[in-house]
Amino acid sequence: MPIFDINAQPRVESGLISEAVLKRIYHELGIIFGRDGIENYDQLILLLEEAAKNNFSDYLNKIKACSRSIFIRNVLSSDQLSQIAARYGIKAPVSFSPPVMHISSAKLLPEAGDLSPHQDWPSCLGSFNSIIVWICLGGATKESGGLDFYCSDRRIPLLGGAINPSVIESRPEDLAQFEKKYFYVLPGDAIVFGHFLPHGSQNGKTRIAISLRIEDASDVFWQKRGYEYAQITQINRKQFTEDELFDINTLIKKN
Repeated sequence: MPIFDINAQPRVESGLISEAVLKRIYHELGIIFGRDGIENYDQLILLLEEAAKNNFSDYLNKIKACSRSIFIRNVLSSDQLSQIAARYGIKAPVSFSPPVMHISSAKLLPEAGDLSPHQDWPSCLGSFNSIIVWICLGGATKESGGLDFYCSDRRIPLLGGAINPSVIESRPEDLAQFEKKYFYVLPGDAIVFGHFLPHGSQNGKTRIAISLRIEDASDVFWQKRGYEYAQITQINRKQFTEDELFDINTLIKKN
């Protein structure tokens, strides 16, 4: 499957992590928030809501600690990551960004409730062939609201739009040419997509996920940028120079 496919349409990897791994993650996150015996997503959400209500500052610090959990950091084995890379067209050498935990919630993290359509540049700052693996921990069903993607029959290039500290916000007139599709997944499933694929989230309800990126270490653009990447906890706020934007669009036209 060519790499450009996931910059045109996302792919769903069902059951990428097992129920046993999910339970270990829920349990570990529960321990971070001071409670043993958390076994599922619903129990975790109730615990997070209680923590946010009691001491929001402490709650935010613990959310940061969650991304450093050994179970989050090792959510996928190196073999699994290599297999995903191969499936979507990246051959060795590859590099993997550390997994991070995302919370979209009008209640638990108000500033991260709904996400308007955007492309992940410049937050990724990775290789031209970055693969984003978004692993659902819960809250992405049809009832709770999933992710929406703007899809095409060909690779979508870097579009214009406002550059905020972490993403490029897509303009409605640029998205009009693409088909909007909704993706709903169960805990343990993953959505795999390229970082040029415009996407957003729905309705402000609580969703929790782990995301990581697989990078093509042979990519000329990434080498030119010094193998630079960002994380949700330490976003590199450097905007692209005109030369860098020219490089990106030149590479897009070649692929």
